Amino acid sequence: MKTNKNFDDEEWQNRIDLAAAYHLADIYGFSDIIWNHITCKTSSKKNTFLINRFGLRYDEVTASNLLEIDLDGNVVSGKGDINY
Repeated sequence: MKTNKNFDDEEWQNRIDLAAAYHLADIYGFSDIIWNHITCKTSSKKNTFLINRFGLRYDEVTASNLLEIDLDGNVVSGKGDINY
């Protein structure tokens, strides 16, 4: 598996899988442009979630540009805002 030095293997795989889910949702017509989101747990070691940055279309989401948020919706890592 190709890894990213900023994330452990589990988190990087979850990021890849979530970005793929966004792209598949877009391909099959399940995207609502920028007004929805799909999330997943960052890893079994963290109590945070991954989510798309507000303003990105589903086809623009990548493993690297996903935001990490806490249970209150605060951005823990990454740059941008989320859709509340």
